[in-house]
Amino acid sequence: MLTGAYNRLYLREYLEMYAKGHDNYIISCFIIDIDNFKLINDTYGHLTGDVILKRLVDICKNTINDYGIVVRFGGEEFLIIITKLVDSSFLAENIRRECEKDKTGGFKWTVSIGLSQGTITKDNFLTDSEKLIKQADAMLYEAKRTGKNKVVKYKAEG
Repeated sequence: MLTGAYNRLYLREYLEMYAKGHDNYIISCFIIDIDNFKLINDTYGHLTGDVILKRLVDICKNTINDYGIVVRFGGEEFLIIITKLVDSSFLAENIRRECEKDKTGGFKWTVSIGLSQGTITKDNFLTDSEKLIKQADAMLYEAKRTGKNKVVKYKAEG
């Protein structure tokens, strides 16, 4: 309720509903984490942290339009599912850039984004989407490990 993003329960309903109308489809999955969020809360207070969370969701919604949904995935982590065939790397980079430019709270803040993309099958939509979420999560950790404030996309081996 705080951010205006959907919750994880709705994510499952959304994926199930979408799978009913499609045999095989491609989705993109972003996991977004606010860099140094604990420091923001500790320095500026939790109310300011809440404002940043809301602003991030606004940026995400404005960037993805009706291409998908924004889900609160954890404390300061958000998951975006894109169900349209669009340049997901471009959208993720736009979100990252908009956050970097934003001065909500009176200071600079950034995000790291892990991105994956793949085919979801109607009969295995939960397993398939879980795999993509895990890939995006691994890429998020790679973005954090290698300097933050970046988008890292999963690349399948082979």
